[in-house]
Formats: sequence, structure tokens, C-alpha cells
Amino acid sequence: MNNTNQLKEQLPPWERPLFIMILTLIGGYINGYTYITRHHILANMHTANMSKLGINIALGNWQEALNHFIPIIACLLGVSFSEFVKGIVTNLKCKGDWRKYGLALESVALFCIALIPSSTANVVATNLVSFFMGYQLCLFKECLGISFSTTISTGNIRNVGQLFYKALDKKSNSSISKLVIFTILTFSFALGAIPGTLISIAIGTKSIWVCSLVILMLALWINIYENKNCLK
Repeated sequence: MNNTNQLKEQLPPWERPLFIMILTLIGGYINGYTYITRHHILANMHTANMSKLGINIALGNWQEALNHFIPIIACLLGVSFSEFVKGIVTNLKCKGDWRKYGLALESVALFCIALIPSSTANVVATNLVSFFMGYQLCLFKECLGISFSTTISTGNIRNVGQLFYKALDKKSNSSISKLVIFTILTFSFALGAIPGTLISIAIGTKSIWVCSLVILMLALWINIYENKNCLK
């Protein structure tokens, strides 16, 4: 347990459990948001989209196939855009880690998505969400040295299964601690969908502003960490 705590202290915020848990909660929240406010669409479920794409092609449902293809492409472009942002920030030699600027940009984007009316442009809104979930996927890739996704759960479930075996095999405080941490992180996605659903029912499309604000606070957390540690 002490070794895990020491490792947490040495890591930057974006690789620490609390930071990653907040982002994972946001990932779940956004799925709840799109489901409630954008006609029951889950904009961040690309394994299902891949399956439905193939099924509808096989059945000759071309329009439905297209509806599942576009979010996949949006996510792919979001991943590429994250690399573009990283390159721009690096080339401009901006002070601090590029993820800080990446989060600020995502915060602004989510704020703007809330302004898209649900009555006319759900396809635009949900595909923009897919874009920025792919974008976020590449901003943050690991926690405590273990790969982790804040927007897709399948790989995280695999990690928990592997850590469960290691905890049974080694029976050490470190392996048990990691199992507990990553179990909490993985199920944070489902927990995030709860307020995402309830707040969306209460206030509609503007409920995504909660995510925008929280993401901006995470960017400020990175900035405070950098100033404290005199990072340039």
C-alpha cells in the first residue's frame, strides 16, 4: 500500500487515480447526456457501432449503417485531432504540458455543444461528442503505470480481470490495492451516467455544461501542479 501511495505522489495529476476517475465519470455522464437529450443515442459506444454497421450492411439497411458509421469516423478524427493539438502546442513551445491546453479546448467545445438545439441537430451534436470522446481518449492513456481509458470500458474491464488474478496469485498489499483502485475507476463510468441522466432530465441540453466546468477545473489542476513544481 505504501508503494502505491508513493507512486501516486510521484505521478503528474493526469496519471493519478482521482484525476482519471473524474474524467471517467465525465465519460459516463456524457453517455447519459446524449441518451436523454439526443434521442437515446449513445455517442461513445463504438464496439456496438461496429457491430451494428456490419449487421445493417448485411441486411441492406444502408441509411442505418451510415448512422453507425459516422460516429466511428468522428471518433477516429477526434483521435487524430488530439495528435494535431499536441503537435501545435509542442511546436509553439507553450508553457506546461499539452494536455492542459487540450482540456481547455475540450471544455470550450462541450460548452458550445450545449447550444445546439435538440429539435434540429442531434446528429451534429452526437457526432461532435463522439469526436471529442475520441479526442479525450488520447489525452489520457494510463493510471499508475497501467493503461486505462476514460471513455471506453472494454479494455478497463480486461484490466480488472487481470488484476483480480494477480491479487489472488500474489496476495500482496500492492496487488490488492491496484485491484480496488481499478475496479472503482472502471465502474466510475456507470456511476457518471447516473447524474448525467438525472441532470439531463432536469435541465436538458445545457446539462453538459457541468462537464465543461469540471474539465476546465482539471486543466487548472494541471496548471497549479506545474506552477508548484516549477515546470516549464
